[in-house]
Amino acid sequence: MAEDTVVGICTHFGCVPDYRPDIVPTDLGSAWPGGFFCPCHGSRYDLSARVYKKMPAPLNLPVPR
Repeated sequence: MAEDTVVGICTHFGCVPDYRPDIVPTDLGSAWPGGFFCPCHGSRYDLSARVYKKMPAPLNLPVPR
């Protein structure tokens, strides 16, 4: 696997987050810096797959060995 691969399964309930590298899209707000967005319950992850604070997802997206 490539070094920049993460497991694309949300750590909240197993939905598939969308890769949203676009900065400040109208649907995610002016503070969105790009990353992964889970449409099921709104969890947000940065471009390094780390979950933002106060999100439904309890953990970062896993990075395989």
